[in-house]
Amino acid sequence: MPYMLLFLGVFILAMGLLELQVKRKTNGIMSILASAFIFFCRHLYFLSERVL
Repeated sequence: MPYMLLFLGVFILAMGLLELQVKRKTNGIMSILASAFIFFCRHLYFLSERVL
């Protein structure tokens, strides 16, 4: 599961950067924020795995 979250975050981040290059700022910013949220959730997942 952690690798799936990593690749999902990277894919959405790349999609957001491509949207910004095409001058679609709203879609790009939303994709980058979604990617940041996925990376944050992945980080919390790793922290909870190390504690247990």
